[in-house]
Amino acid sequence: MSYGLSEDLLGTVFDQTENDKPLSWSLRGILDRDLYQDLYPFLKKWPHTRTSTKSSTGKFYSIIDINQLSQCVCYSIVMHGFEPNASLLSLVKECMEFNQTLISDLEEIKKQRDEAKRELNNAQLTLREALDELKVTVKCKTAA
Repeated sequence: MSYGLSEDLLGTVFDQTENDKPLSWSLRGILDRDLYQDLYPFLKKWPHTRTSTKSSTGKFYSIIDINQLSQCVCYSIVMHGFEPNASLLSLVKECMEFNQTLISDLEEIKKQRDEAKRELNNAQLTLREALDELKVTVKCKTAA
């Protein structure tokens, strides 16, 4: 099966939907048509589900695809009460915080650079003025 779905996992989910057991697995997000096109022939060929009726197959689809009206895309079955992407979300949050820290540091460095440029410009201006005064003084002494 594509999408990382194993036959055993699908069998477990199908058993739960057939026997009205509390569901411990479901598909997260909305599925694309390709998954159903792949899944239906699998269900028809697999010995465990070969004799299932259209209504039981439809029930299976509707139960595993709990977010049919959602706009998100996901191709995996996840265990209820467990969010496998939680660690990824925390990593993303850490990266975003790190990026924000870097941005803040960069803004501070830019401010320091701008201040250093201003001080350098002021020092250059003072040096030019001092040089001009020195030239005038030398001219005056030379003329005298």
